[in-house]
Amino acid sequence: MADGLIVVGVGRSGTSTATAFAEVAGLRLPNDVLPADEWNADGYLESRSLIEFNDHLLAASGQTWWKPRPADCVQVTEYHCLSRASRIFKRSFGSGRGWVWKDPRLPMLLPFWDEVLGVQPAMVPYRDPVAVAASISRRDKVSIDVSLAIWERHSRQMLFSITHRPVLFTDYAELTERPEKWFRQLVDFCTESGLNVCSPEVDFNSRIRQIVRPVMSKRPTANQLELADLIASLQGPHSEFRLPTLPDESPSTQGLIDSVKGPRLISRVRAALITRPKHVVRQTSTSVEAAIDD
Repeated sequence: MADGLIVVGVGRSGTSTATAFAEVAGLRLPNDVLPADEWNADGYLESRSLIEFNDHLLAASGQTWWKPRPADCVQVTEYHCLSRASRIFKRSFGSGRGWVWKDPRLPMLLPFWDEVLGVQPAMVPYRDPVAVAASISRRDKVSIDVSLAIWERHSRQMLFSITHRPVLFTDYAELTERPEKWFRQLVDFCTESGLNVCSPEVDFNSRIRQIVRPVMSKRPTANQLELADLIASLQGPHSEFRLPTLPDESPSTQGLIDSVKGPRLISRVRAALITRPKHVVRQTSTSVEAAIDD
């Protein structure tokens, strides 16, 4: 029986909105969530202390969120941190069941956390790669090509990390266009996984907030298009996800990721946020606003 739900989508794919609806269904957010900012007006719903710990794990394996290693080369070797990880997780979520955890670092770190938490069911929000890349590009001031390379690398890592567990692939377009159907599928998946959830009355029309952005004219590489089509073909629940045959990574991806010199100023802002006093936390509620540029 599952203890909680892990959200393992690529960052900027609607993971915050999906997590917010999981809270509406009755799952519990961390008690030290990162505050909202101009890029996530409704909040990131991520644990401040777990962000800090996961950034340490990434650094130990030679990575950052902006510079992920190839999926078949990722190894987190700091297994002596398991007991510390468990303590930090319990401090953030408490000791009970029924939590939902979202962190965009999880595509790279889920095998480590499986050792800590046991294998838990995963929800994978996915979104058009150009929309994801455009959001990364606007926020982090990197080129659209670099942003697509980040999306591609994270997507491949995510697919490797979620194998052999219950997985729900959810289309962000469906969440914003047919939220009742999307929410019903989430509730059914959680119930099947043994999580105690509910299906309250939700006025989706008042809680789906559309943000119109300029259309980004960019065609992904043939490999990226094939990967996006593959992910979309996985839509829906899988009782035990098995890794399909993936297309080769785009030849340009490693060079583009290597070209990232360092995180934008936003990374320093985030670092400041996660070191704020722990009483500065989000007041959780069942109010949800889903933004197209999540």
